[in-house]
Amino acid sequence: MEEPGLGNFSDLTFDRDTVFFDTVFTQLGSSTEVLKLYNRGNGRINIDEIRLMGNSVFRFNANGIPGPTAGSFFIDPGDSLYVFIEVTLDPNGGNSPLIYEDSLLISFGGAQKKVVLAAPGQDALYYLPTDTLVFPPSPGNPAGSILPYRILDCATEWRPERPVVIVGYLVVDSTCTLTIQPGTQVHFFNNGALWVYRGGNLQALGEAHQPIVFQGTRLPQAWAEQPGQWDRILINDGGSSSLQHCLIKNAFIGLQGDHLGKLNGNAGASQLNLHNVEIRNSSGIGLYTRGLNVEASNLLIHNCGQYGAAFTLGGTVRLRHATIANYWSRSNRTSPSLFFSNYALSGNSSIAAPLNLQVQNSIVYGNKESELEWDSVAAATFNYVFDHCLIKASDDYPTPLSTRFPQVWRNENPKFSNTNSGDYRPANDGGAANRANPSVISASPFLLRFDLRGRNRSSNVPDLGAEEGDN
Repeated sequence: MEEPGLGNFSDLTFDRDTVFFDTVFTQLGSSTEVLKLYNRGNGRINIDEIRLMGNSVFRFNANGIPGPTAGSFFIDPGDSLYVFIEVTLDPNGGNSPLIYEDSLLISFGGAQKKVVLAAPGQDALYYLPTDTLVFPPSPGNPAGSILPYRILDCATEWRPERPVVIVGYLVVDSTCTLTIQPGTQVHFFNNGALWVYRGGNLQALGEAHQPIVFQGTRLPQAWAEQPGQWDRILINDGGSSSLQHCLIKNAFIGLQGDHLGKLNGNAGASQLNLHNVEIRNSSGIGLYTRGLNVEASNLLIHNCGQYGAAFTLGGTVRLRHATIANYWSRSNRTSPSLFFSNYALSGNSSIAAPLNLQVQNSIVYGNKESELEWDSVAAATFNYVFDHCLIKASDDYPTPLSTRFPQVWRNENPKFSNTNSGDYRPANDGGAANRANPSVISASPFLLRFDLRGRNRSSNVPDLGAEEGDN
């Protein structure tokens, strides 16, 4: 019988791209997982080498050959190779990371494939995927994709006693509510996300001295402010989700709200409430909505690779004492700090929905020439008002109209205390000092009497923005 020719690297498939160990923290012990490599082609595949990329708690064995480096291996057409991976963990191991990480590097004919290895390092509350969504190839995603997910039990409550670690997409299902108590630390591994599905609700109710923090799993100081470590918090329509005294940092998109009904051409309302929320270090967008109603006070969004906030496909949006300031320096940022529109693109066409945007006592600033942009279509109403706001804008900025900009200041540096460290207190000789409309505060004293950091807005004319300066 004639020997098969050599196959292509594209014929080599894996049963998963991340191997996660679900270790129980009761005693010192080992756990083993199996990675399967398949030859889907008609030619023989020669694996040149399999090796661990780091010196770690992981070990492997491929076809009886132990690592940390092993090879070479032939996989005949229609056959497979089993790689047994083992980890040994000590639950009493002192300052362990939340997740131990390493990678297996598989080399074949000059090409390489990396498989992530991950194992829990602390006695935390871990949520691992139990199923997958398969997205077929499409014009925007020619290779297709697989989304690992898990559906959360209804009426789940997270408390601060143990950190929460999410791997893959964790879904709050329709009619269910996830409640997060003050002081809880929520961590996302790699591209992990929290998905509040249509009709679900998120109640993340932190307190001033016990905020809720959403961040990645890498805790060393070098990663403390590294953008893009996890995917996003995604909230769909049909409910009323609230976040208060929350910090969302180091995501791709910090917080996204989608009204699926409007995206499908249907009407309906859905509410997102944000009070004393900070979103920072998003490699993409800080706050992104499509058709959601948003009520926000003491909102700080900063250091984003694209938009700080983008409100699209309309909605009723009110921002009071918000600071949306972008001094991103990791790449060339072309998007403004704030963008809004009454439509969203859907394929080759657009969907329109009425927009009513009101921004009061707020700051829109950054290091671009203009940090405010908008766009509209005639198919839906497009109303917006900026009242008592400081705005960074270029010289070709539209002439202010009394109905749109009853009281604004342009290009007067607020002189933030320290944008590198996230301190957005305006200086008392800057453009935001003593310019807020006090009637906005008196109309909602419970929400606005104190600023994002708990400072009292006690002066007769407080400062603009989420943080009160030292006046």
